[in-house]
Amino acid sequence: MKPRSCLVTGLFAVITTATMAFAADVGERSGVGERGRSPDEPLVVPNYLADQDFYQAGHTFRDAARVQQVYNASEFSTGPILIRGFYWRPCADPTYAFPFQTILTNFQVNVSTTSAQADQLSATFADNSGPDEAVVFQGKLRISSRNKPGPGNTRQFDIFVRFKQPFLYDPAKGNLLVDIQNFQSSRACYISEYGGQDGGSRAYSLDPNATTAEVVDTGVDVLRVVFTRVRTPRNPPIEKVQLAVAK
Repeated sequence: MKPRSCLVTGLFAVITTATMAFAADVGERSGVGERGRSPDEPLVVPNYLADQDFYQAGHTFRDAARVQQVYNASEFSTGPILIRGFYWRPCADPTYAFPFQTILTNFQVNVSTTSAQADQLSATFADNSGPDEAVVFQGKLRISSRNKPGPGNTRQFDIFVRFKQPFLYDPAKGNLLVDIQNFQSSRACYISEYGGQDGGSRAYSLDPNATTAEVVDTGVDVLRVVFTRVRTPRNPPIEKVQLAVAK
């Protein structure tokens, strides 16, 4: 879902950023890490894209679609974690990145642990989802971006989706599958993605209610993961943590 393969319609409104209230401003300020360490311990997947961008642009928030993306467990050196949300960043290509704020009236994110591998996803969405699949966000979503510079040639991660229910993920049990259904188009900017051999891939359809993908390719959104580390053996066994999260 790169701009070069679709018609770009030119939604470039002039926005006065001083009057905008950005969703990330009230997001996960304490960030991504465990207690007793830095409050900002970032985890970017795929890892090597943390400080570089290849000017490929994704439509995750712009177009109505269903997109399943898998991230190999090798991208996570954290051990078991409770994932509390994801940040996206604008594409570094100035043609496709701009400040915005918008509301998506119907947006859904499902997350699961899967045996499906990067670059080997099935075109049948149900075949990729894992047995612990959970709806972590559903409903109205307010998002925004300042489109500010980040490390290297990237933009800052400031497009935030906070989970309504944290997801317990243990990389030792499989890869992470992120299944997004966006039921409307919007004026959001294009987000950073890459389509190489990078530990992730996707399957997507421009029908958000589709059960099969129109395209299976190597593209994947670049994500910053907001998490709380689950430490053992001082913490309860991971099964007990999972039961606590479910209550």
